[in-house]
Amino acid sequence: MTFEDGREEFMHPIAIVRSDDVNKVNTALCDLIKYARISFSDNPRQMDPRVADEILVDVMNKPLKNTCCAAAAVSIMEDAGTAINRLRKIHPPAHIIIVSPKYSKYAEVASMLPHMPEINLTVDLSRHLTKR
Repeated sequence: MTFEDGREEFMHPIAIVRSDDVNKVNTALCDLIKYARISFSDNPRQMDPRVADEILVDVMNKPLKNTCCAAAAVSIMEDAGTAINRLRKIHPPAHIIIVSPKYSKYAEVASMLPHMPEINLTVDLSRHLTKR
């Protein structure tokens, strides 16, 4: 996004976490912080699993193999390329998709994010959150 005075706003990529179990989603969110060293720009949010499935189909451009039963979304501080590279090095218990502003679904997800219920993780996220 570009402002009238020429400044550009960094649009944070969004990590979508999908699984068949809410505990796996929460563990995967913690793994993003602890092992992938990915910082969240806000608290993770509970996402409708059907919406997460739609995003997967749109981003991957492939038919869905399995539907999920639990999902979450979180805005991240790292650029999409860095996040994807770090994500490849860990083995979270859930499927994680990084949605960058280049995808058509990004604007839709970004606009829904503030209206989704927050997820309370058991880890202390305060040192991993970066305020805007």
